[in-house]
Parts: sequence; structure tokens; C-alpha cells
Amino acid sequence: MRGRPRPRLGRVDASILPGVTAVMGPSGAGKSSLLNLLVGFEKPDRGSVAKAHRRVFWAPPGDGLWPHLTCRQHLEAVGRPGDLLERVALAEVADARPVTLSTGQRSRLALARALAAEPDVLVLDEPLSHVDQAMARAGWAVIREHLERTGCSLVFSSHNPADVLEHAKHVLVLDEGEVRYAGTVRDLYERPPSEGLASVLGEANRFDAQAAAAWLGAEGDTTLVLRPHQLELIPCEDSPIRVESHQSHGMIARTVIRDETTNDEREILHQTTPRPLPAGQRIMLNVLTVLALLACLAGCGGGEDTLPVKDVTYWHNPTAENRLPAPRSVTVGPDGRVLVLDNAGRVLIYDADGQLIRQWSMPTNENGNPEGGAWLADGRIAVADTHYFRVLFFDQEGNTVGSLGRESRDGEPGTFRYPVDIVQDPAGHIYVAEYGGNDRVQKFTAEGEHVLTFGEVGTGPGQFQRAAGLVWHDGKVYVADAVNGKVHVFTDEGVFERELLDETLNYPYDLALDRDETIYTIEWGSARITRTTLDGDILGRYGSPGTGPGQFRTPWGIDIDANGTVLVADTENRRVVALTLNE
Repeated sequence: MRGRPRPRLGRVDASILPGVTAVMGPSGAGKSSLLNLLVGFEKPDRGSVAKAHRRVFWAPPGDGLWPHLTCRQHLEAVGRPGDLLERVALAEVADARPVTLSTGQRSRLALARALAAEPDVLVLDEPLSHVDQAMARAGWAVIREHLERTGCSLVFSSHNPADVLEHAKHVLVLDEGEVRYAGTVRDLYERPPSEGLASVLGEANRFDAQAAAAWLGAEGDTTLVLRPHQLELIPCEDSPIRVESHQSHGMIARTVIRDETTNDEREILHQTTPRPLPAGQRIMLNVLTVLALLACLAGCGGGEDTLPVKDVTYWHNPTAENRLPAPRSVTVGPDGRVLVLDNAGRVLIYDADGQLIRQWSMPTNENGNPEGGAWLADGRIAVADTHYFRVLFFDQEGNTVGSLGRESRDGEPGTFRYPVDIVQDPAGHIYVAEYGGNDRVQKFTAEGEHVLTFGEVGTGPGQFQRAAGLVWHDGKVYVADAVNGKVHVFTDEGVFERELLDETLNYPYDLALDRDETIYTIEWGSARITRTTLDGDILGRYGSPGTGPGQFRTPWGIDIDANGTVLVADTENRRVVALTLNE
């Protein structure tokens, strides 16, 4: 295609696969030109566009609305309006013409018209780009529901990595009219072929094989590309790596570090630490993916859908400051109510049907948000206030009625580094798991008196790297060991007995006990659930990475209610997933 000194598109050889495909690239890369060719709005000077005989509907970047038709008439002209105007919040202007609408309303009308046509393939040029965040999220929910209901495929262009990560399976990256990448979004995010392509989906750290060995202790001749959320910097007084400078930018921090043994220096992009890292602070780098980029561990590429799931429903937390917060923990109470903690620093109480009963905020969450909670037998709600090194106790109305612990790095009994989960046994004892150097489990009386400590940092039997979820059953404490990929079994007197499974799990973050005395483990790294007997026999698995039904993105917590409904805090998808199993 010509029209400028150089072709708008040249040497494009790519296939558009069924499903959802994103087209990305800088301004002027050729994204709109490619979509114009796909829908037949323009013709190539050379070559051809092979099309299957499928109905296509196009929403161009300028919305392409018909000025003489009302909103309702736009939908009637192409298909059946149904309740689409209500779903995109245009019911009140159903009889208005485009000239009277705002830019955001016009964008939503163009989307509704495209959906009303019920084509086989939707082609959307930067959909919902002029819509505010809350309305755009609602619009994408309408798109997803339509795709799932009709089996329609979607091709959309976007500058927004978040939209592509959340909604697309395949991606084409264009630059200067040529295809620089064609493949899955997951591969581009986790295994980008170059630093330039890595930046298309956000910033990243690149370690060649030598750097990966020196800074991360990685083995093999493999280059690693790690996203900021895949790296954390942990204080470690014995480390030769020290901080030169540190800047925090919201959820991402930039820290310049130096290895005193080699005098090498580099900048690291990583998830924000609970407290600023002063110059001179000694740290270690912790990879939060179990180096999943080196090899795809079991379940990484897809789920074994062997659990008999009958129905899937979603709960969404209420918005906060015009954004939809992500759940990080889900815990079922004895009366069926559900405790959810989210990354807006809130405690939310739902009934068994997912209806919000009440909510309140943690006293502060400037340093970070809580990661685990428990319903106690005396009616209190215990919350692991992870980044404030304590457990807080609330009454049923959200009033603070007590606290347990304080910060300590030397492992003093009754103190915490990063407490992350809580469970109570029938005798009233409270067990708290923690990580961050004091990787262990502590046992307390219901009044908060320290009873004993078990577990320690390490990779051997009964040792943890990031102790996480807890379950108590029949005198045993089951502990998810995230980085080591294990579940350890102790007596509740602190004696290590065994590992639950012979195989390595992919970042197990939380555990739940079913009424039939089976254990459900949520695997953060594989985005799936693994169900086992108490003896460690695998009974089934469910889930795979993604945004659709049966898929999760970085699931953080799990619990099971008295009816056997499995509840999962599907964190990056910003929802609680309720799975009803066949008996």
C-alpha cells in the first residue's frame, strides 16, 4: 500500500487465528492500514488478502456512525438491539443522534452496533479508547460475554498493554509497516525475542546468561526477561549486593544495585518494597516465578480439566477511586459468609451468594496490603497485615479490637517479618505463616501468647522459601511453600512429618480443605487448582492461564464452603471465581 514515500505496509505475511488477536505498534506503524485491508476498506498494491467466507463487522477509529440515525436505529439497521443499549449505558439516549453524543458515548455506540450485527469476526480499531476506565471495563465485559456466547473472533488494535494482556491470546506487532512479531501474548510477555519487543507489553529486566547466573543464581545458557512484578528485593545483611539508589514509582520501583565482589552495577525494575531501600542496604534478588522462563513446568501451557466443574460464576469487588481492585485472599466463615481482602486495603464481607454485606478499610495500607485472614471461633476476624508486621483483630462490624506481633528480623518469638496467612484449630490455637527471612509458622493461644515455632528458611524437608497458605486438620498443619514448590505436613506440635506430594508444584500460594477431607492447592505459577487426598494422591486439576471460563491469572487465594463450592481469588483478572462441582 502506498500513499507516502514509503509503503504504509510492506512484506506483511501473517495469519489471523480464531479467537482474540491484538494488533500493536507505535503510531504510524500500520495498524489501521492492516485492519482496513482485513475488512476490504482498502486494497493492497501487491499481494493478496485471503479470507475465509465469514461475516465481518468493522468499527473504524472515527466510529463511522450514521449522522441521520438515532442510537436505537443504528442497532436496528444491522441486527437486533436486544438490551445492548442498556449494557453500554446508552439507554437514556436511545433516541439521540450522534451529533448530540459525547466522544465516549459515540465510542460505545459504535461498539454496540458492531455487536448487534452478530458477525463471525469483529474488527475494532482501538475500541473504547475514548471511554473512562470504569466504563471501558464494563464495555470489555460486554465484549467478552458476546464472544463466549457466539463463538465470534475478535481482531482489535491497541496502544494499551493492559488491554492486550487481559483480553487477547494472539498478538501482531507492527513497526514501520512490517510485522516484527506474530505469536501468543503469553510468549511475548514471558519470552520476548528482544528488548525492543519486550517493551511493547511494558518494561522488563533483561539478564543474559552470565548476568542471570551472577545476579540470580540461575543455571544454564538462557537469557531471562523478567517483568517488574516477577522480581522482589529482600533485605539480607550477608549479601554482597548493596543498594546504590532507589526510587519508587507507585507499584514499580527502580533500584540501582552493586555487587561488591565484582563491582558490577545495574538498574533493576521490581515490585515496590514495603519500605524504601536506603543507599547501602544489602539485599538479595528473589525471582517470583520459580524461573518459569527457563522451562515450562507442569501445567504451564494449559490445564488438565479433570475436576468435575458444573458451573462457574464471578464476584467482583466494588470499585475504589474509579478502579476495580483485585482480590488477594478469600476465606469462608463458619456461617457461610466470605471474607475477601483486596489490593485497595479493604476488608469485605459477602454472603454465600456473593452479595456484599459490609466493608471497611485497614488502618493504613501505604506500605502494602494484607494477604490472608481467618474467622476465629470467638467471632473475631483476624487479618495478616503483611507489610505492617502484625496480625490485626476486628469485630464483626469492622472495629479494631486487638493486634498481635511487631516487626523483627532476628526471628524473636511472637514477632513477624511478613505474616501472610492465619488458621485456627478447634482448641483455639492460632497459627501464623510468614516469609521474608523469618520463613516459619508460629503457634499462639487465642489470647496471643506464643506457644511454639516450627519451620525455617531453606530448601530441605520442613524448610520454607516463602511460607504461604495454611490448613489445620486432625492434628496436622499443612503449609504451602511457594518458592520451593511444596506442601509440608507438620504435627500441630511442630514436628515435620512429610511432604504432601512427590512432584513439584508451580508456586503454591494457598490451600483449602474440603468436607470430604481432600486438599485443594492453588498454583499461582500455573494458574490452576490441584486436588489431592491427605496422603498426596492427585485427584484432579482444573484451570489454565487466561481470562476466560476455567482460566485464572495469578490466583492468590482459595477456600471451600460447606456446600463444596470452591472460591478462588483470581487476582489479575480482578474477580472471585466460584466453582460448583458435580457430586
